[in-house]
Amino acid sequence: MDKSILVVLLHSDNIAYQACWEALGAASVLRGITGYRVVGLVLGLGIVSLAEEIAGQAGIEVIAIEDENLARYSAEGYVSALAEVCALQHPAIVCVPHTPVGYDFAARLAVRLHAACITGVEQVRSEHRVPIFTRSLQNGKIRADVRSDREVTVVSLQAGAFGFEKRDHAQGGFVTRIGVAVRLESTSGMRTLKKSARDTTLDRAETVVAAGRGIGSLDNVRLIEDCASLFVNSAIGGSRAACDQAYLDPALQIGMTGKTVSPKLYIACGISGSIQHICGMKNARFIVAVNRDPKAAIFQVADVCIVEDLTKFIPVFVEAARLGHAGAIVADSTTPAASDG
Repeated sequence: MDKSILVVLLHSDNIAYQACWEALGAASVLRGITGYRVVGLVLGLGIVSLAEEIAGQAGIEVIAIEDENLARYSAEGYVSALAEVCALQHPAIVCVPHTPVGYDFAARLAVRLHAACITGVEQVRSEHRVPIFTRSLQNGKIRADVRSDREVTVVSLQAGAFGFEKRDHAQGGFVTRIGVAVRLESTSGMRTLKKSARDTTLDRAETVVAAGRGIGSLDNVRLIEDCASLFVNSAIGGSRAACDQAYLDPALQIGMTGKTVSPKLYIACGISGSIQHICGMKNARFIVAVNRDPKAAIFQVADVCIVEDLTKFIPVFVEAARLGHAGAIVADSTTPAASDG
């Protein structure tokens, strides 16, 4: 039986998410390890043109599944359609972007297929031509290598972890249309709400000062604001944990489920450094991290690592900056342990 790697290509308004191209990049790595062919899959209504676009740029077969019950996303609808396609295609691996939609249905699909489910995959390597999937645990402090022992494996692929080069007019790409009967028995009353306006302050800022759960209280947000005030064209942001604690407005969230920023300077204050957050800021040119935990995962991507309680460090830093002595404060606060982290 010709085994395959099936890539579920998520989209909005007939535009593929960037995470889908990255999932195709991961599938290419898996193809090199296993030799299995890569097949894309687009679900929705009126999505044939999107399937053709992806097939042309990726040079692969893309299956288009259209049904009125797929016009809006639901986990039940996606699992129903995917289970039928998998029964026809017999994939060894199903790749899903690790987005809010992707990880909503991935585990449920794995249960339906009696498959293994490995989530948040950041890296894939070969061990005796068997794929080994690497994912983070404990907010990025631990990296685990996972191998599947099932015939079918559903993997969700972390955004920003894999690259993929689009090739216009690639040879060999084509679209196959398959009809399925999608019945929604437990889902009703769906609708999609969109923001009427988009805050672009974070997108334009050259310096971003971001707060994490480590700021400890709403009162300490003023420390983040004081630090940001030192820089021209600056903005404040935060991790999902800080926004969930209501320290910051959800519109200021940076990360996989928030905004993606690429400022010249990024100052992470009390942020542990989960892969979800790093996906949203890893393209910053220079990263400074302040955290009292010397083993914080954020130190793995930071250019300057400061092991200190931010409520102690930031007031001293702000005062020193206004007096012109901030460089000395940073040098004294950067420890060898932090730099090695």
